[in-house]
This record gives sequence, C-alpha cells and structure tokens, in this order.
Amino acid sequence: MQFEKEEATSVYEREEHKYVAEEKALTASFSEESSHQDTRSGSEVREESSYIEKIEVASSEFKESKYVEQTESRETSSYIEERREVLSSTEQKEEQSLMYQKEVVQQSSSQVKEEASREVTEEFIYVEQKEVFESNEKQDVLKEETEEELYWKNVAAEERIESKKSQDEEKPQGGCKLKFG
Repeated sequence: MQFEKEEATSVYEREEHKYVAEEKALTASFSEESSHQDTRSGSEVREESSYIEKIEVASSEFKESKYVEQTESRETSSYIEERREVLSSTEQKEEQSLMYQKEVVQQSSSQVKEEASREVTEEFIYVEQKEVFESNEKQDVLKEETEEELYWKNVAAEERIESKKSQDEEKPQGGCKLKFG
C-alpha cells in the first residue's frame, strides 16, 4: 500500500513538473514576444493575459484533479485493505465455526459410541445373569429331585432294615455252639 502511495505521488509530481515547465516556457515565449514587439495593441495584450489566465486556471485545475485522484486512490486503497481485513476476519470466524462444528460432531459420535457400548455391555450382563438364574433354577430343580430321590432311597433303606430286623426276630434264638479244642 505504501508503494502505491509513493507511485501515485511520483506520477503526480512528474505531471506537475511537466505543467510547470510548459507554463514557464509559455511565459518565457510571451515575454520574448513582448520584448520584440514593443508596439502591441491593447486587445492583443488582453488576449495574452486571458490566455495566461486560462493556462494558470488549467494548471490549478490539473493540480486539484491530481490531488482528488490521489485522495481517492488512497481512500480506495484504504477501503480495499479494510475489506481484506474484514474478509480475513470473516474467514477466520467461519473456520472457527467449522472447527467447533467438527468438535461437536466428534463429541456426539463419541457419546453415541459410548452409549452403544454401554447398552451392549448391559445386554451382555443381562443375558449372563439370565443364564446364571436359569442355571440356578435348573440346579434347584435337580437338587429337589435329588433330595426327593434320597428321601425315597432312605425310606426304602429303612424299610429294608425294618424288614431284616423283623426276619431276624422271627428266627430262633438258639444258635450253634462251636467247640474249640
């Protein structure tokens, strides 16, 4: 931006020097003419003065237009620089927004994965507990069956013992005598 200002200033200065040189050349040529022609009419002098005034007015208008042009150029450059800064700021905000959205998506994804993992784990634990419960129920049923079988076996054994006792009681009490000799 500094370079553009310097370039615009140097262009302006060259144009100004050119006009000043032309103005001096014209003024010098008019003064030479006036010295060569001592007798001039009043109307010619007025025309010359009018012409010189026009040149001075044109020179000042040129200077003013160059100044306005430079000012506009500076303002335009300043405006362009401000727009660049605004655009840069806007791009940074958009990038930050995208990064935030990406972070939110990643967090949501992680939460979904954690929730799914938790649900799978809970389902697995439920299935295992159900299997353990069913296994315990089966063992309880088998235990009841085994206890019942044992009870009936016990009853049968007691009946046999009773029956043997009653058979032993029915046998005569005398027994054989053994002789040792």
